[in-house]
Amino acid sequence: MSRRSGAAGRSLRVARALHILSVVMAEPGLGPAPLSSRFTISERTLFRDLAQLRRLGYFVTHHDGYRLEDRLELEGRESVTTVDQELRQLLSRLGRDLPPDLLGTVEQDVVVLVPSAVAELVALALERRAVSPS
Repeated sequence: MSRRSGAAGRSLRVARALHILSVVMAEPGLGPAPLSSRFTISERTLFRDLAQLRRLGYFVTHHDGYRLEDRLELEGRESVTTVDQELRQLLSRLGRDLPPDLLGTVEQDVVVLVPSAVAELVALALERRAVSPS
């Protein structure tokens, strides 16, 4: 795989970091080896991606595996109650790492993708509850 540079490379690295965040949130407790192998990256690359997530305000910690830690931040992540609020916060954070024109097109794409993504998430939650109701 060739290295990409510039905006395309940055956006792919941010996308990978967000995929890692998603896995850490869905499956807390994974260690560096299984998490890096899932994304076919080195542990060193995983550590850089986790550092980037921390800079974005997502406090991924390692205690018997990786977890997303809740922290009180006066100027950081607020209590998020809606998908729209979560999306706005995430796009605002990404604005620090992505060029404005790329961020604008990503936002347009996300608006189109959100309904199907939400439907998929609801389906996954229903399947999980059907397998292990609580």
